[in-house]
Parts: sequence; structure tokens; C-alpha cells
Amino acid sequence: MVEASSLFIGKVPVINFLAFLLLFFATLLFGNMIYLITRRFLDERSDKRTSKTIGRVLSYAIYVGGFYLGIVHVLGFDITALLAAGTLIGIAVAFSAQQLVQNIISGIIIFVTRIIRLEDWVEVGGFPQFGLARVKDISLFRTTLRTLDGKVVYVPNATIITSNLSNYTKSEFVMIALNVKVSPHSDLQKVENIILSILDKHSKILPNVSSDTKSNLDRLLNIPGLSRFLEVPKNLKSLRPVVLIKNATKTTIHMEINAWILEIQKKDHIISEIWNSILTEFNKQKIEMGE
Repeated sequence: MVEASSLFIGKVPVINFLAFLLLFFATLLFGNMIYLITRRFLDERSDKRTSKTIGRVLSYAIYVGGFYLGIVHVLGFDITALLAAGTLIGIAVAFSAQQLVQNIISGIIIFVTRIIRLEDWVEVGGFPQFGLARVKDISLFRTTLRTLDGKVVYVPNATIITSNLSNYTKSEFVMIALNVKVSPHSDLQKVENIILSILDKHSKILPNVSSDTKSNLDRLLNIPGLSRFLEVPKNLKSLRPVVLIKNATKTTIHMEINAWILEIQKKDHIISEIWNSILTEFNKQKIEMGE
């Protein structure tokens, strides 16, 4: 009867190869367990962004440590020789797995630069079909997004890096614009007063926010150089809505409403509510709409 220790796969004893497989799966299992335990422990003590990031770092560290232990000490491979051989193999693999390598490198760039983080609201230029979405997960290979209509979209990390990316969470607030057309016979000052009154009463239009939010925004806007760098208003007073006359013809006065909001994910609902209030008030005040 042949003993397992006398059997070889290449130059590796079968017993060592089996031990490597066992260690390989144990490493995967232990890494996943550490991730879940970390998430459960930190989710109640910090935000999800922090807990997910720490969990992934710990699990990746376990993967690297376990694979290194298995390759060097169980299989007995010379890591220096492997790296030297890997240089030649890597050239061949790079051509056949360029996208995979790009996604890994892009994942590292995203993690280091933090251009997007978990729970951020973003739009990715390469995927205009789903529009605004929230970042739910970032791995080495892909980023998981959830759209406003509930779709879960998996975007390669390379696409995040190479496409036009809008991060609305980092900007803190965004401007919305509504175009209103009224009759040239309308009292324009009255029209403006009606619109501004509606906006001043809307709880989602800045600066109509809670005192805590106002304090946070004031601190943000007072960071030296930030308003110049991001080209945002210098203070909360500058965030007040404005009504502008954009154009005038014989039949129509074109007016534009500019207002700032915090919750980009509620943009369509906010605009709908404003329009509803405008149309209702115009009807009461006998304001004639333009063509």
C-alpha cells in the first residue's frame, strides 16, 4: 500500500497539497467570519462606511497572510523564485486579464483616494441609463450601486475611475433650476414674490433647514479656500433662492428659479412639490401662464 507521504504532485507531496487546500478554504472561511464579526461589532458603534472598510481590510489581511503561509511553509515554494517567475508569467497574464488587473488597481485607487464612499449618492458617466444611485459596496473588482427604482447595479471599478463621476454627497448641496413662463401682461414683481414665498416655506429648500444642519453648513462654508476651490456660495445667505428673468418675447416672459437643496435623491419630489404650489397659487392669484 502506497503511503500518502510518498505520493507527489510535481515536487509537492500529496499530503502537503491536501494541507494547502485545507488551509486555503479555512483562510477564506476565517476571513469572511472576521468580516461579519467586525461588521456586527462596529455597525452599532460607528457608521457603516467605517465598519465595512475596517472589515474588508481585516479580511484581506487574513487572505494574504493565509495564502502566504500556505505557499511558502506548506507547499515549500521559494517566494523569491515565484516572484521572478511571476514576472514572466505576469506579462502573459496581463494581456489575457487586463480588465481584471485594471479593476483591482482601480479598486485600490478608490479605497486610497476615497473619491466615493459607502452610502454616497453618485452618477457614473458610463452608465447613464440608471442615473442617480447610492453606493452600497466597494470591493477590489467592482462597486455595487442601488438606483432610486431599486435596481442593484454592479459597475467595474475601472469604469468608476475612467468615467465622468458625479458625487453629490461630497458636494453637500446642489442647485435645482425651474423654468417658469408667464404672460407678458403679468405683474412680474408679484410673480417673484409668490415664488419666493413658496420657496421660503418649503422645508427642503436651503436655508430652510434645522439649526444643527445650518451649523454644519456654516462650518463647511467657512473652511478657508473651500468656496473658491469648489465654486460654491460663501455663506448660507448666498444659498437663498433667486428668481431671474432669462428671456422675454411678445407672448412669454421666461423666468428661472434657482434654489439649493441637500437631498439630491429627493430632487424630483421637491421640484414636483414646488410646481404644485406654484400652479395652485398662480391659479388663486389669476396669474396667466405663458406659452
